[in-house]
Amino acid sequence: MNKHVGKQHEVSPAIEERLERAAEQLQIPADQIVEDALAHYLDRVEKRSELYAELDRRYEDYRKTGLHLTNAEVKEWLLKRSRGESDTLPESHT
Repeated sequence: MNKHVGKQHEVSPAIEERLERAAEQLQIPADQIVEDALAHYLDRVEKRSELYAELDRRYEDYRKTGLHLTNAEVKEWLLKRSRGESDTLPESHT
């Protein structure tokens, strides 16, 4: 059992060594690195889940209404925005 991960979790000796070196280099406790890394990873997982849920919702809206923008319309809008023009997003249509 290694000392930086919960009772039911172990990391390889190589990871444990890297963790120790990082803690020494950063002059912070290894437990803080583990906590921060795990929180960062979980944030990514949760944001991905939220994104997929939003995509599912938007796709369902499209299936119900048929409202959409074409790729060309979005590209044109993005090009204008990249040139600093404050063009509003085109209206969705069927």
